[in-house]
Amino acid sequence: MYDRDAAVAYANRYYQNHNPAYPDFDDQPWEGGNCANFISQCLYAGGMPWITGPPSQYTSVKYWWCQPGATDRDGDKRITLTWKVALAFGLHWAKRAAKYTEEAPATVLLNFNLWSRRLDRGDVIQLTQANGNPYHTLILVQRSGSDWLLAAQTYDTNDRSLFSTLTAMAGTGQRVRFYQMG
Repeated sequence: MYDRDAAVAYANRYYQNHNPAYPDFDDQPWEGGNCANFISQCLYAGGMPWITGPPSQYTSVKYWWCQPGATDRDGDKRITLTWKVALAFGLHWAKRAAKYTEEAPATVLLNFNLWSRRLDRGDVIQLTQANGNPYHTLILVQRSGSDWLLAAQTYDTNDRSLFSTLTAMAGTGQRVRFYQMG
C-alpha cells in the first residue's frame, strides 16, 4: 500500500540535498536532469514496489527498478529507463497509477478547485511539451489553500505552486499529466 506521508517526507528531506544512495543525473548537461529519478525515489520510499525483470530488459516500460550500485551511465542495467527518464517514467506510470489523466492547463484552471480536491499528497504530475513529450516530473507535497505545492529536483524546490505553474503553461500547447497514486 502506498504511504503518501513517507513519499512526501522523502521529497521534503531530499529535494535539495540529493540522497547519495542513488545516482544523480543533474550533472549531465543536455541529458534532462534528475526529476524522474527523484520522483521514482519518492514513490519507492512511499512503498511502491519495484517491478523487476531480466537486467537486459532495463529499457522496457514494463519494468521499474533501481538496484544498489546503479550509476548515472547509459547502459547501466541496474536502473531502468522508467526510473530515470521522464518519457519512460510516464509510459510506465500511465498504466500503473490508480488513475491517470492528461489535460490542457487551461482546462484544469477553469475547474481548479475541483481538481485541487481530487488530488492528494504524494500524487505525481508531469509537464509536457506541445508535442506531448514530458519535460519535468514533480510530486504534490502540501496543500496551500486551494493550491498545491510541488517538490522536484533539477530545479530543486518543495514549494512550487501548481496554480502558478499551470497559469504559466496556459495557451502554450503544453499539457499536464496527473498520476493519482493508489
